[in-house]
Amino acid sequence: MRYQIKDKHNFFIREDGDSSMVLFKEKHDQFILNGTGLVMFNLILENNQTQKVLEELKKIYENIEIAVLENDLQDIIRMLKMYGILVMEQEIEENVCKHTDISAVEENDYEKVGRFVEENRCSDFFVAGGKGYYTAVNIRAHIMNNQEYYFYKIGENGKIDGLIIVVPNVSNNSVVNITTLVVSKEKNREERIKIAKDLIDYAMKSMINQVNKLRISFYAKEGNEVSFLGMYKKVRF
Repeated sequence: MRYQIKDKHNFFIREDGDSSMVLFKEKHDQFILNGTGLVMFNLILENNQTQKVLEELKKIYENIEIAVLENDLQDIIRMLKMYGILVMEQEIEENVCKHTDISAVEENDYEKVGRFVEENRCSDFFVAGGKGYYTAVNIRAHIMNNQEYYFYKIGENGKIDGLIIVVPNVSNNSVVNITTLVVSKEKNREERIKIAKDLIDYAMKSMINQVNKLRISFYAKEGNEVSFLGMYKKVRF
């Protein structure tokens, strides 16, 4: 699959013994790569197709199984996508960014996202974490550890209209778990359905592997009505 590297001048690599640090000039952010990760990172920067990178990796690491190299490469690509360094060409061709108001949550907005979840909890939508769970610290940890992907829709007024949180489908898994989907209470029902559908579509197209199934896991007492399922049916979940 082809990809593009965005603004190579916005980050730099600091090598330090067995590990290297990638630092961003504007975001004041960073991530660490081990020796193998640095090799993969440099090959990704030098090429524009994942297959070419994999072929070079096979030459360098002859004794490592191809499946292991593929999984490691996917992990690196997923991280580079999250940090905005890399974008898959397929996403450009499919015009994934047609929702110019939907994007991955940026670090400066973690606190706003947490407040949005707490202010817009309701029976129409599913939120996995309890009250107080979505703090800026927790959100950052989940994103930095690649545990969850956060995507939000920003309205014309600059406020958050909706948020979806998913567990990425790594290791060639075609199933994506939705852990949270929330839309602003200020929107009417038809607007909320459209925003929810747009968020789901955008999140699914942002996954590394093809998505064949969406999943929601929750607990409910026997006999209790699960009210948010009606909204999910409206978006053809």
